[in-house]
Amino acid sequence: MGGLWLDVNTDCKPNGSVEQACIRLVKINTAIPSIVQEFDYGAPGKDFYYGALRIDSMGSLGIIYGFSSPLVNPSLAVAGQALTDPAGSLTPSVTIAAGSTQETDTRYGDYFGAAVDPIDPTQVWVAGEYMNIATGACGMVYSTPTACWDTFITHFRERPVVSLNNLATFTGVSVTTIGSVVLNVPLGGILAISGSASIVAKNSSSGVTVFSKNYTVANLALTNSSGTAPYIANFLLNVAVMPYALSSNVAITFSGASITSQPANQPGVTRNADINQDGTVNMPDTNIVQASFGCSIGSQCYNPRADMDANGTVDILDAATVAFWYGSPDYI
Repeated sequence: MGGLWLDVNTDCKPNGSVEQACIRLVKINTAIPSIVQEFDYGAPGKDFYYGALRIDSMGSLGIIYGFSSPLVNPSLAVAGQALTDPAGSLTPSVTIAAGSTQETDTRYGDYFGAAVDPIDPTQVWVAGEYMNIATGACGMVYSTPTACWDTFITHFRERPVVSLNNLATFTGVSVTTIGSVVLNVPLGGILAISGSASIVAKNSSSGVTVFSKNYTVANLALTNSSGTAPYIANFLLNVAVMPYALSSNVAITFSGASITSQPANQPGVTRNADINQDGTVNMPDTNIVQASFGCSIGSQCYNPRADMDANGTVDILDAATVAFWYGSPDYI
């Protein structure tokens, strides 16, 4: 991935507050090498400590840490930084184990750990120590109170948000695509994306709007063969203009080091590869291209809907476009 995260205990003054325990996070670009992020993580009135972290297969950071204050017993929380999050920031923390008694020993912090799930490396397992009066090792030894420590183990996943923002002009139509999708895990545990997008198509000469529509993408499964990055989700947003339907083409790739939403080696807008408009780029679309292959404008066999790049001939580039988007849903 080319990135390495580390954390250390330090002190800081969150938001200008009094000095307290914080966690310093550092991200290193191992290819150069150089420090690309370095910041303190803390909150006014609380002490943060003993961070343990891992990078998942999408390149996102997951961290567990302990925290306490005069009013909060030693507890556990998780946070992270998705690959699409701003540098120097963490996602809102989530308390996973709330402490219920004070620490009376001197061994707190003996173990905090994080590890990537070996089967689903997009999630991170974490374990940490907190103080639990109900189930911890509480009691008296020779009239001395012993520590009420306990262990909590769980897993979580950072959910990158991918922005869609593309403007492309094709056959005299300017198509603007704006929206966002987020990684999610619907029932069944299959990685997917969900979100929304809006399309506005205008005549590139007059500026007159010829088509507009809002689309919803719900639980579109990511494809990958090995269980690790890259994770890919390809889909088309139908642009129903005359005389031939176009499509805004979206190819989201989670590489493990970056996230892209533009098609690889494909234009952002073409004639719609879902030629028969049945909602999926499939074999009937391939057959339509084959039936017109080698035909040009003016010939009886020419089918303009099969001419993906509108260059006047149904050729290998058009076949390659349909092949690239094969199996992709067409949101109509």
